[in-house]
Amino acid sequence: LSLGFGLPVSKERQEKYGKTRRLDIQANLNTRRIVGLGYLQIYQGYYMANPSDFTEWNQPNYPTLPDMRTLSLGASAFYVFNHKKFSSKAAFTRTQIQRRSAGSLALGLYGYYDEVNSPEGLIPKEFADSIATDLDIKSYKYYSIGVQCGYMYTWVFAKGFFLHASAIPGVGYKNVQMNFTQESGDAVHQFDFQVFLRAAFGYEWKHLYLGITASTLIRNVEYKNYDLNMSTESFRFFIGKRFNVSGKKSRNVD
Repeated sequence: LSLGFGLPVSKERQEKYGKTRRLDIQANLNTRRIVGLGYLQIYQGYYMANPSDFTEWNQPNYPTLPDMRTLSLGASAFYVFNHKKFSSKAAFTRTQIQRRSAGSLALGLYGYYDEVNSPEGLIPKEFADSIATDLDIKSYKYYSIGVQCGYMYTWVFAKGFFLHASAIPGVGYKNVQMNFTQESGDAVHQFDFQVFLRAAFGYEWKHLYLGITASTLIRNVEYKNYDLNMSTESFRFFIGKRFNVSGKKSRNVD
């Protein structure tokens, strides 16, 4: 069980990027047969990271949308077929040790809901009106369900090192409701595509272990010639010590 807190933000950073309020809860399930992800994310206050792609921008601060708010809620789970030789726990929770390289096919289901609301539109007021007229969305929401299938693999090399990578794309159905700056829109049905990516790297000593893990879940909405992408991400560095609480000599099982 782990709990994380955001690092304090300096006044200079707030002036440069704006202020963001957030609630970000993510849950991960790693068993021998089932791997799952659940999340609830609420963010308010955004900045545009690439203003020079749209206009000449020489200011030290980024254009912001302080009233822009997003809500994301979703879950996915998939079955690990080669669970006798491959261990997701070994890469991400370190409650097991995988001693030989192995991988597994994964198959499962997903469902998620995303909502974006910006009363003044998605384009900051510093930009030309023609850009805001073309991308005239002020809010949208959608839900999606589908199936996902991919592959996971852990390389075990040298003595105690491991490297894990997994890619699990999904396809399904998506219902999208958009509202525009001048009018309301109708619900549209779209083909849905999302991809869940994970990676891990670590080293195991006799009693100590350390490593890093990273994951991202990417999905998008299509509008005109635009792709409106959203992602749920996690990055973690860990170091730990193992204790033999039984007082007996432990055995390793391959």
